[in-house]
Amino acid sequence: MKSRAAVAFGPGKPLEIVEIDVEPPRKGEVLVKITH
Repeated sequence: MKSRAAVAFGPGKPLEIVEIDVEPPRKGEVLVKITH
């Protein structure tokens, strides 16, 4: 599953929006989608 994340690649560096791979939820976990 793909997701977007804000990542700081070093101290004092601005956040960058990157696409990351995320494993699907496992048993006992939930997926929360934030729309705002």
